[in-house]
Amino acid sequence: MLPREYLREHAARLAAEMPERFGGIRLEEYPAIERERRECVTQLEEKRRRRNEVSSTRGKPSPEALAEMKQLKEEIQELERRTEEADKILRSIEEVVPNAPQPSVPRGQDETANRVERTWAEPPRFDFQPQAHWDLGPALGLLDFERGAKVAGARFTVLRGAASRLSRALIQLFLDVHTQEHGYMEVLPPFMVNAESMFGTGQLPKFEADAFRTREGYYLVPTAEVPVTNLHRDEMLDGRELPIRYAANGRMSGRMSTVAASFSRGDGASDSGKWWVADDQLCQQWSSWMDGKTYCYKLTRNGSTVQWVRNDGRSGTARISG
Repeated sequence: MLPREYLREHAARLAAEMPERFGGIRLEEYPAIERERRECVTQLEEKRRRRNEVSSTRGKPSPEALAEMKQLKEEIQELERRTEEADKILRSIEEVVPNAPQPSVPRGQDETANRVERTWAEPPRFDFQPQAHWDLGPALGLLDFERGAKVAGARFTVLRGAASRLSRALIQLFLDVHTQEHGYMEVLPPFMVNAESMFGTGQLPKFEADAFRTREGYYLVPTAEVPVTNLHRDEMLDGRELPIRYAANGRMSGRMSTVAASFSRGDGASDSGKWWVADDQLCQQWSSWMDGKTYCYKLTRNGSTVQWVRNDGRSGTARISG
């Protein structure tokens, strides 16, 4: 959620310059409402100060003092009502304001306006027509869309055999890389969180329609980011203990948006990266962001091991158990 101080200075500009992103949420009204609230708070403090001053007079209050006290009480109640109402409106706007993009982000109505910032290496080139993962996976016995839909519903799938083991190996690989090479602490957070946690990371109220909610009011986590980010919510941390780095594996859950579905054909198989088969080996390409750098991994399964190569030249091997 953007700070109130930031919106005070930039709300009008954002609403005017980027209506496609900030329209329909009353952002253009924000500066006037916020200014009115501050004026009410100033008047409220002055009225309360005067009330304390009048009530502190020794002896029996005069009729004039009693009349002033009665008037101050009514004025304070009205100012408190107006301040509370303004706070509710401001809060309702703040909760739905999206993040402000950097000036370098290209403007556009859809992904066609995106631009390539950088590339690494060359995409794989084949002397045959590559198959899409939704065709290749079932043909190799790796993905089972029909049974995924049967046991859960549309856009769910079952990973089988080598794909299931590779998924497990990838989780172990990246947790090991983060914890053993980059100083992160591994945690295993709950797979359900409360509404306060979802609000703390911005899922609520903007994306509540995409979340799965239980009858008890808990939410299935969309990513491990939600519980991990909230581990220290409402805590005062000792600066000498910073930075605190956590790494976690979490099951993703949530209703996929139309845009996401258009890229992955509405299933979860593409969440793990790009799959292909080369020299009778199952290969996968993966990207990871940490410490301000983007690392790309190419992983090749060879028997009971997964060989990985990173774009900074590092490489290694992870064993697939089971």
